[in-house]
Amino acid sequence: MSVVPSGTSDEVISITWTTGGTGTVYLTAGDNDATGLNGISLDAQITTVDGDVLLSSADDIVQTALITTTSGDVGLIATDLISQSATGDITTTSGDVLVDAGGDWTMNADATITAGGQDVLGQAGGTITLGVISLTNATANRVALSAGGSILDANA
Repeated sequence: MSVVPSGTSDEVISITWTTGGTGTVYLTAGDNDATGLNGISLDAQITTVDGDVLLSSADDIVQTALITTTSGDVGLIATDLISQSATGDITTTSGDVLVDAGGDWTMNADATITAGGQDVLGQAGGTITLGVISLTNATANRVALSAGGSILDANA
């Protein structure tokens, strides 16, 4: 099963989505300044077993709820900013994580990305402010960060 909501303006996700098997969740949103939301606001948990999770926005992504998958990959791609609150965690047992912000990528000090696949790739056209990135296999896992501005520690 795959879940693929697509919008030309904003997407507000306020219900919990759970897929079994190889179900994939793909959310896409356009840019609509008139509503004030501008992109994707993830306010409810997304869970997959073997499926990937991709949030793609022509503007912002604001994540205030957990994204978790057992063996899928997780990607957040936004033309502008990506913001993860203290409860905006990402967990994948054996998948990779991509965070790609055209503007700033800001993690709350208590936000955590836990990856068990091989790679965590984070890039931003502006500043990256990191919460916690946790790797389950320090030998096999890699983290790569690239920012147009500074890379800061939200826990400092």
